[in-house]
Formats: sequence, structure tokens, C-alpha cells
Amino acid sequence: MRSKYLKVFVLSFLFLFSILLPQHETSVVQAQSYTDSCVGKFYGVDGDATATVQVAKSGTSRTLQWGLVLNPSAQSQYGSEVKTTLTTARVAYADINPPYTPHTEEPSYNFHGSLKNYQFLGKSGGGTLKVGDRVFLLFILKGSNGAQDKVEINCTVE
Repeated sequence: MRSKYLKVFVLSFLFLFSILLPQHETSVVQAQSYTDSCVGKFYGVDGDATATVQVAKSGTSRTLQWGLVLNPSAQSQYGSEVKTTLTTARVAYADINPPYTPHTEEPSYNFHGSLKNYQFLGKSGGGTLKVGDRVFLLFILKGSNGAQDKVEINCTVE
């Protein structure tokens, strides 16, 4: 009888815990690997954009490199210019100064950048990217005609 109550308690706790966790309003597809690796493709919420991400290795430090493009089928929907902004950047769940300044280019442009060294946002300190660091980057792409998409890179550095 006791195990029945314990089972009900555990299931109730897990259900309540899942409700209380922050929910993302997006259905962003993560890296294709089951290991949540930073190496792979990350897709925009609306399917208009794709970020290809790789990690360069040098000793114990790592450099996250990305190329963010509008898919050819979506480019005409964004007008003559696209502005790409990195709105949120985190390493190990701590906010960092965004390693990417807003760019406005034609829709076929490859919005590329990298992250190796970082500074914490609003406080002293920072570091160099290393194996096991959790990285979160949120990019917003806005077309000159109002079309937009967002790409979330949420992964673990290998």
C-alpha cells in the first residue's frame, strides 16, 4: 500500500514540476545529435533560417563558430534587407556580453560569427569557452518588410 502512495506522490510531483518549469513559446529544433552537441544545424522557429554551428579546438579552449542564413526559399519574403541581432547570450547559464553586433545585409548574406572569450554581463569576470560549457544564443532576423524569424542555439560544447 505504501508503494502505491509513493508512486502517486512521485508522479504528482513530476507533473507539477513540469508545469512550473519555464516553457518556450517556440518549437525550435535542436542540434541533430542526441548528445545536445554544438556541432550541427539549428533551425528557425518559422523554418526561414538555418544556423550551421561548429566548434574549433585548440588545447583546452574551444571556439564556437556559426553561419546563419535565410533559406533560399524564404529570402524573397524578407524584402531588400535583413537585420540580424543576437538578443541573448549565455555561457554556463550566466548572461554574457553578446559576441555579435547587429548586422543589416541583403537576404542572401551569411551572418557569421564566433565565440571564444566572453565577459559576464553586468559584473566582472568572464572566461574562455571550454568542453562542457552550456551555450545559449538567441538570434532575431527581421526583414525590411516586417517578416521575421528567430534561431535559438542551445547546446553543450564538446
